[in-house]
Order: sequence, then C-alpha cells, then structure tokens
Amino acid sequence: MSTTTAPQVFTTQDTIIAWANFAALLATSAVFTIYYVKSVKPAELEKSIGIEAYERCKWYRLVSGFFMSVAAIQYIVFWYYPLPGLPPNLVEFPWQYHVSVYIAVMLTVPFSYLMWVGMRDAGEETMTPKKDHELYSGGIYEHMRHPQAVGEFPLWFTFALLGHSPFLTLFSLLYLPIWYYFSVEEEKDLVLRYGRSYQEYCCRVGWFPNILMVGKNLMVGKDGNHYKRRDGRHMA
Repeated sequence: MSTTTAPQVFTTQDTIIAWANFAALLATSAVFTIYYVKSVKPAELEKSIGIEAYERCKWYRLVSGFFMSVAAIQYIVFWYYPLPGLPPNLVEFPWQYHVSVYIAVMLTVPFSYLMWVGMRDAGEETMTPKKDHELYSGGIYEHMRHPQAVGEFPLWFTFALLGHSPFLTLFSLLYLPIWYYFSVEEEKDLVLRYGRSYQEYCCRVGWFPNILMVGKNLMVGKDGNHYKRRDGRHMA
C-alpha cells in the first residue's frame, strides 16, 4: 500500500491486516501496562512472597519493555496498513513528509536525552529493583521525580510522526494517562520502601522540573494519595 498518498482502495487482505494490527496494538498496550504496573510494586509484592519479589519485578519490567517494543513495531505496520474508512486528514498530515521528520527529531533529541539521563542516574534500578537500593540523592532526581516517564512518553508521538499519521498522533494521547498511572503506582510502592524519607523528598522535588513547580509541595500518604502539605513536616 502506498505510503505517500492516502489509500483509496483496500483489498480484503489489506482490511484484515489493518484491523488485526490495530486490535493487536490495543492488546499489546494493555499487556505492557499491566506488566509495567506490576514491575513497580516490589515492596507490595514482598509482603506476600518475600525478597524474591524484587527479582520477579525485574522480569515483569523486561516483559513490559518487550511489549512496548512490539507496540512501536505495530505503529510502523499501521503506516502501511491504516484503518480503512479513515478520513484523509487522519491518514496523512497535510504537509510534506520531511516536515513530520523534522518535528519528530525535535521531539526525540531532548526527550530521549532526558530519559537517558534518568536511566543513567537511576543506575541498575531502572530495570532491576533491589531491596537495598537507597533513595536517589542526586543528579536529575534532585530536579524532577520522573525523568524517565517524562522523557519516554513523548516518543510515542515521534513514532506517529515518522509514520506521518494524524490518527496515531491522536492515539498516542491515550498513553498520557497510562504514563501518569505508572508514576502514581510507582510512588505508592516507594512510600512502602522508603517511608517518610520519600514523602519528604516529594516535598522538595516536583513531578516535573522544579522550575515548573508542578507536583511540588505534595506529600504521598501511606494510602498512595497525594496531599498538600501544611509545612515541611505535616500533611493536610
């Protein structure tokens, strides 16, 4: 199928491949969401299976990463087999393909760098949670609590732009609440692991760069909810 103009005619095979790929993309997204959330809860899992929880969460994270990679491939397949019946303005952007590439590069460079810095400063905890891992005390984590999530989420728009697909660009917005959910669930478990130290850390450092003042002055309660602090020691 042409990748330079909106397809006008779909064969039966095209239609089957397009819908099968999109259905698989939805399923893949659900799977990597489930496994990623499981991977950020070693302290909770430890209550039921002991120290083995940390090793198991490593494998959960690897499974999640594998399915995220599959989802990226499914974006590429969608480029060749968009859903039949989409209006032309959802099949391709009105501008030339090279413009989409430029925008994708502009997104990829800063956000990939942010994600890399987060992975570097997190060390092996990025993929392998450990019981004896200490709370982050420096690097990018002194400026924002979730650099990897903030850096990774926009890359879905990169894939959509490289596919020159307005539909996938809109579809990528669905990942915003998913990545937010990842961060919330991770923080619940970090409270179990580090207790008051993590709550105080949340008072100093926001979800996003401190210059934006987003999520700063919030403390995470034992129930996992975020509360506005009254001062440096007490939660509302």
